[in-house]
Amino acid sequence: MPLTLSERIRYKIKTIQILKNWAPVWISNRVKKPLPELRLRDGKIIHHGSQDLPWFLFSEIFLEDCYLKKNFYRPRPGDIIVDIGANIGMFMLYFQWLEPQTLLYCFEPGRSSFQRLRENIETNHLQTQVQSFNDAVFDRKGELRLDQNAESGNRSIFGHSAEATTETVPCITLEEALSRVPDGPVSFLKIDTEGAEIEILEGALDAALERVRKIAVEFHDNLRPGAHDRVLRRLQKAGFRHFLENSSPEGVGLIRASR
Repeated sequence: MPLTLSERIRYKIKTIQILKNWAPVWISNRVKKPLPELRLRDGKIIHHGSQDLPWFLFSEIFLEDCYLKKNFYRPRPGDIIVDIGANIGMFMLYFQWLEPQTLLYCFEPGRSSFQRLRENIETNHLQTQVQSFNDAVFDRKGELRLDQNAESGNRSIFGHSAEATTETVPCITLEEALSRVPDGPVSFLKIDTEGAEIEILEGALDAALERVRKIAVEFHDNLRPGAHDRVLRRLQKAGFRHFLENSSPEGVGLIRASR
């Protein structure tokens, strides 16, 4: 849906506040040309490729504040953040922009996206703050076939035909993923896995989810009819009590929950 005039003005003001090279980024987006690398005013650089939909990710995460709005959560020094489905690291860089002393653990199965994630970690000298793992998270340990969708953020293990180009990726359970995180509470867990949110949560032991204080799960009813209801039931069973939700006509939405 096209932005209203007031939304465009708000987006532009926030883009100016966040990006040092806001003008070429804004103009490139308006004329539908490839965006240059995104240079934040704090010195961080966000590298991206032609398949990464950088403006969509930037506007969703930085401009709309989709994961944290309505005072759902604000990171503090030392908080542990787990990002399952990290893609190129836009979410990770947003948290590092908000609070450089957060500790992030990022899981991304796609090889090309993982390489871009590593580039963004290394370019910004975040190796002591961010750990990255080239794994999918699922309900079992083994391997999965991940499609090679032209858009990196839409790559899924679901919905591709037998003739689709795929890559084989390693997968681990949520328990295994959280075992790589220091002991103690996980302040924020983000899951955006294009349909695998069902298996990740339903396959997880309660003990793993009990470590999590706040969670944001993108559900994909477009790929997995009933995903929203199954995710919501699992979070309720795991002891989450406070929920904020939004959804789109396309069957994709976000459930945020806290204890």
